[in-house]
Amino acid sequence: MKKQKYDISQEFNLKNLSSEEKDYIENRVINQIKWYDSKAIHTQKYYKSLSIFSFVLSSSIPLLVLMDNKISEKYIVAFIGAIVSIISYIINICSYKDLWIKYRTNCELLKSKLQLYLYYHNSSKNHSSVEFQNFVLECEKFFSDEFLSWETYNKNQSSTGS
Repeated sequence: MKKQKYDISQEFNLKNLSSEEKDYIENRVINQIKWYDSKAIHTQKYYKSLSIFSFVLSSSIPLLVLMDNKISEKYIVAFIGAIVSIISYIINICSYKDLWIKYRTNCELLKSKLQLYLYYHNSSKNHSSVEFQNFVLECEKFFSDEFLSWETYNKNQSSTGS
């Protein structure tokens, strides 16, 4: 049985929206939610995979040290220690855990903003274009702030030599 791929856009009921609202929400907000969701999933996998691999390797070192004191085992232990160090460095420099949390947080914040807008839109009989404009402004401010935080982060990374 083939596993059906999860589609985040199915979470939102866009039936009662104007075409302008629907276009913006589908092409801007939901696409951004999907992007954050995808990035969160990938960075979580990288972080957990590398962390588990590093743990397994580092846990094997004491067992290898207990083996006969042959030269080849010393090289194996040294090699494993070097691999563990490299993995730790990759996890640290790529900030997988921080990125995973940031992407997941941004995804959930956007979903919350959209759910709130749709809730008020669907429950209000006097829905106005001002509410939609405010929603767009709020989303675009979020996107802009996110871009500026990335820009600041990248400037800080390049100035520290990382």
